Amino acid sequence: MQKLLAVFLLLATLLLFSCTTMGNERRALQAADKASQLFENQEYAASVQLYKEAALLDSSQASYQYNEQLALFHLGDYDQVLEKSHSSFKNFPTHLSFLFLQAKALTQEKQYEKALQVYQRIFSLNPALYAERLEVATQAASWGFKEQATELALALVREHQREKDAFTLLSKLEGEESWYAYMLQYLTKGDATQSPKQLPEESSTEDESSSVEAQETTEQETEASL
Repeated sequence: MQKLLAVFLLLATLLLFSCTTMGNERRALQAADKASQLFENQEYAASVQLYKEAALLDSSQASYQYNEQLALFHLGDYDQVLEKSHSSFKNFPTHLSFLFLQAKALTQEKQYEKALQVYQRIFSLNPALYAERLEVATQAASWGFKEQATELALALVREHQREKDAFTLLSKLEGEESWYAYMLQYLTKGDATQSPKQLPEESSTEDESSSVEAQETTEQETEASL
């Protein structure tokens, strides 16, 4: 009899837990829907509260936490964004949107070097973000971080991605008489009779008739675009 009672109590507890969980998920979704409407109306402070409520009710949804932080970003509360995005990424390590938002917050605070470190971390986790890497390289150049900008652009050249854009940036950084400017001219004109010069570090015995093929890739867009 006691065993049957224990089994009954266990089943009742599991049923109650299941109902509570489903109820929380439903309330979280309702709160998030209201928050989304407020966000679209640029009522960011009110949307923050509702997204926070949704995240507390259902902590399994990364979108609730991200949208709360995005609303905080629009409010200019960058310290909160940095703190919360750091914590959220630990819980959702596959959601790079938290790192993008973190880098954007650092940029707004003019902590450019730290922002670039976060971006480098993102690209190490997902090397295929070619459009984003090019944009960050351009930003790095505008911030005066020539070395980092050059490194990001050269990485695209080595991987044969966005080559023309990368050479455009490199030629601006190194000047019109640089090898990069020559390569940009070669790629732009598509003159098959010209032979591109070798990179300074390449062996001089390499066939001088080799060419660099320009390839195009589709730009990737993320919700936390740069």
